[in-house]
Amino acid sequence: MKKLLRLVFVGALSLSSCKKDETTTPVAAQSTATIIKGGGWGVGYIQTPSGQKAANYKAYEIIFGTSGITARTTTEDVNGEYAVSKSNGIEMLTIALNTTNTTLMELNADWTINSASNNKIDLSFIDSKGSRSLTLVK
Repeated sequence: MKKLLRLVFVGALSLSSCKKDETTTPVAAQSTATIIKGGGWGVGYIQTPSGQKAANYKAYEIIFGTSGITARTTTEDVNGEYAVSKSNGIEMLTIALNTTNTTLMELNADWTINSASNNKIDLSFIDSKGSRSLTLVK
């Protein structure tokens, strides 16, 4: 009887001390894919090989939706596609607006996401023409 009680006690003790793997995972920051869909964005800064051009985008609101991207002004909507992805540990934002407007075509690129918050996204891109920087702001 004592053996049986001891077995029951040891069994109960081992079951109570063996919990499911409870590794604590910190709450992740909002993903860029979620942040980017949080309303309209303006171009706060864009530097291209030919200079700083934020003034060219003053009238545009950039909207990242579930079915694509829209660059909107009071007189036109230019639609396209975008994707947020990760390559070799680097987060990327690909923008592809369907336009012949040379100003908007400067946004079409595979941008590296340098930082992202609910109010600001800093991006960069380098190609054979040089480097570009883009800051989207709320």
